[in-house]
Amino acid sequence: MQASARLAGQTAGGVAMSLLFTVASAEAAPRIGLALGALL
Repeated sequence: MQASARLAGQTAGGVAMSLLFTVASAEAAPRIGLALGALL
């Protein structure tokens, strides 16, 4: 059960960062992703 939750979280994070890199610039996307991760 824990492995499934971890896989789902990593997959969702990967998809979110991929979308973020397509929307934002290469310089801003990592900063935005880290800020969102800190808020969650």
